[in-house]
Amino acid sequence: MNPGEEYADKNRSSRSLNDDIEEVVLYAESPPGAYVLVNGKMTYRLPKGFSVSFAVNNIGNEQYEEMAKYRMPGRSYAIGFGWELQ
Repeated sequence: MNPGEEYADKNRSSRSLNDDIEEVVLYAESPPGAYVLVNGKMTYRLPKGFSVSFAVNNIGNEQYEEMAKYRMPGRSYAIGFGWELQ
């Protein structure tokens, strides 16, 4: 049986399988306000396929939650090194 097909059961005459999907509620109370995240990354390519990069996540150090009572991290930094085989 494919999703969305009509079928019959003993309690209801017919319904769609999609009716069984329940909405997931992440916030029991009111959801938080909107926020904007800005991330940045710079990469410098070196000779022979090497590269070095510097990244900043959440540049504005925005405090936000993706799930209730689960605060996401503030500003963070990362340095990376790479090598491409040619």
